Amino acid sequence: MNNSITISNSPRDYGLPFDSWYNNQKDACEFALNLQPSQTLILEGPTGTGKSGIPALVSHFRPRTTALTHSRDLQSQYATTLPVFSVIWGQDHYPCGDEEWSEEFRSRYGQKAIPTRADCPHKRVGDCPLVGECEYEIAKRVCMGARAKVLNYHYGFYSRWWRENTVDLFCDEAHRLPVVLSDLVSIELRESLRTHYGLPDFPLARGGAPFMLQQAIRWVERAMSTLLILTRSRDIKVRKRAKWLREAMSTLREALESSEEAEWYIESTPGKEFLAKPVVPGVFASSILIPQARSVTLMSATIGDPDVLADELGIEGGFEFKSYPHIFPPSNRPVLWLKESPRLSYRSDDRDYGRQIELIKGILSIHREEKGIIHTASWSHAKKLARGLSREGREIFLPDPKKRVESIEEFKYSPLGTVAISPSWNEGLDLHDDLARFAIIAKVPWPSLADPIVSLRLKRKGGRAWFDWVAALAVVQGAGRIVRHPEDFGVTYIVDGHWPRVARRAPKWFGWETVDRVSGCPGVRV
Repeated sequence: MNNSITISNSPRDYGLPFDSWYNNQKDACEFALNLQPSQTLILEGPTGTGKSGIPALVSHFRPRTTALTHSRDLQSQYATTLPVFSVIWGQDHYPCGDEEWSEEFRSRYGQKAIPTRADCPHKRVGDCPLVGECEYEIAKRVCMGARAKVLNYHYGFYSRWWRENTVDLFCDEAHRLPVVLSDLVSIELRESLRTHYGLPDFPLARGGAPFMLQQAIRWVERAMSTLLILTRSRDIKVRKRAKWLREAMSTLREALESSEEAEWYIESTPGKEFLAKPVVPGVFASSILIPQARSVTLMSATIGDPDVLADELGIEGGFEFKSYPHIFPPSNRPVLWLKESPRLSYRSDDRDYGRQIELIKGILSIHREEKGIIHTASWSHAKKLARGLSREGREIFLPDPKKRVESIEEFKYSPLGTVAISPSWNEGLDLHDDLARFAIIAKVPWPSLADPIVSLRLKRKGGRAWFDWVAALAVVQGAGRIVRHPEDFGVTYIVDGHWPRVARRAPKWFGWETVDRVSGCPGVRV
């Protein structure tokens, strides 16, 4: 791609609040800035690339740039660190300023109840006498006139106004987008909710065959008729919930009617539950990756195989791909695969687990006075390892699965030498410096084959690549818990023989080495 616009060496020339560009940030900015109309860029930039600065820079040249994020935390980070971004939250985050309505609302639902913009009793915005003072409407107007705005995926999926108010679109944490879309369009109803709203009895259906889809369509149509009556209820909460459910069911009905076999999975049991979930969510990606955008940039630290992500999101017509190296020195974050590792599966027996435990014992002997974490794929595996390692004289910490936050804090304050074992700590942890100097990947965490949707996805074109891609990114996330800044250091060990097969789906910057034995492992600091 020939760049037609070059930028200076000073970010402040473009209204950005820092004096110099991060590593590779200037190149990424120019690449995104010079995308041709209708182009899609998939950009892999590890921590320290300064990805949020890219849409901020583009907005200087093309106002009405929009950034979307998966988490509200990252949305807040955008707005806090880069003042060019205006932020808007969901309607539930903005209290209603109508005192008369607020008093009536509290009389209905209790004195502690606080009505929000989502509880507005007016069918049309213009009917509200205080519309000019509504905090939500003010925030929306500010975003519409802003040079750049940042929303989260959930809000972006259900709202419409921003789509016509966007020139260039940036999707951060893009590797999560397929799962986010799947969750947003899925419908899961319990028997208690069905009876509460008087919906028809759930049908008996299981699978993705045409007959099952027809069963679901017929039930959805009957349920929508019931909900139509409830959308006129005087109870604002019932009305709001019924309206949301009916809109979701309308989307589902349209999707099921145009669906091919195995594109949707239905699991419905009378008296129990109704579940409808897409096997591949790409057909819904246009709700986020809006066709009217001049260009679309998908950003993440962990893209891995861009072809798999593009396939998951239904991106057609090709795309540009840029992958930048990690700014943390490789010598500070070695990843070592032990060649002697067993290939663990549901067929593995005690001998396989015994071999793995012996390998892990050797690793722990190198890190006697250091804390670390062992990532497993299940609680049963975690407990096997805990039993096998308990005689090593190390403090073994099994977190309470029902108290994630409390368990993480407990581990952080545990003494040196403590080893945590968990299947659910591969994301969202910051175990910097002495909080963890090593991580052990005890199992390549493929999606569960017990999940019928995973089984259906595997049977589709590209299913095997998707299966390995999900596992590879999970390994990368697990390794990333322990090295959190350029001066930090820690070593990751992979002790599952399946790793080389999935490694090619990992990000380019995620280098790894093969070692024959634990003793003398290169790059290990003690």
